[in-house]
Amino acid sequence: MAIFATSATQIARFADALFDIKVGSVTMAQVQADIGSNGGIDNVFNSYYDAAFGMMSTTDVASMMVANLGITTAAGLSAAAVSDAEAYVEAQLNSAAASDRGAVVADILNMFSGLTGDATYGAAAGAWNTDIDDAQEYAKNYAEDVSSGYMVTDFSLTSATDHIMGSDQDDKIDASITQNSSWGGVSNTLSSADKIDGGDGVDTLHAELTGEFVGGWSEIDIQPETSNVEIIQIEARDGVGVSVNNYDGDGEDIVVDAKHMTDVDVIGSHFSDSDLTIENLTTLTSNG
Repeated sequence: MAIFATSATQIARFADALFDIKVGSVTMAQVQADIGSNGGIDNVFNSYYDAAFGMMSTTDVASMMVANLGITTAAGLSAAAVSDAEAYVEAQLNSAAASDRGAVVADILNMFSGLTGDATYGAAAGAWNTDIDDAQEYAKNYAEDVSSGYMVTDFSLTSATDHIMGSDQDDKIDASITQNSSWGGVSNTLSSADKIDGGDGVDTLHAELTGEFVGGWSEIDIQPETSNVEIIQIEARDGVGVSVNNYDGDGEDIVVDAKHMTDVDVIGSHFSDSDLTIENLTTLTSNG
């Protein structure tokens, strides 16, 4: 199984550097299958390179790769640093047989990912590593391929435990009530188990909430952990009061414990039809 974890990173790097895309789960699975049936990752990358770039000059490939890696004057590097990077990539490609250049690209990318401490290229390498981490997360959650610059800005929570990392845009995070197949009813998607970091931008979380329950059907406050989510809208839904092994038939307040919700600018009720209590509000930021 270790090869799959390793190759997922290499696939994300190869796709970004040569094709300027984030692969979705469908393409990721297909490439993994190719690796398994064609003698390993080097053979597959060599065949991909030959099919897509075999007719391009190594000069043009090097220029394209360096730009896709974020080694540009727009990113603050000197023209000389950009030129040196292009010359290095071109020389590495020229040193290999044409049939082996896909593997050479993978080696270059593995080397570049380790240059985070380099005085010249360190910042570009660090930024690119972050992009590759994002690309791997994208492939776990979305089927289609998209351009490398594409950012997911709409997120949906689930009835399972969610750990969400937002983008640097104005994200929308949906926490609508969902069907619970295990119990034959509905349940919250925002829960005390969730951790949400909105990242940069002005982010909005809209949550529909009913009671949150633990074993024995005892009801507890809803206490998620959020940071960098600036606007929080809560729609408290009417329901019935439930206590341990007792159905009392009376609607009860929805209680949100906000002690672990930082960086909040606006929080409140939004089209609620049940009473909503928000307690332990804090003005803390995620930096303290």
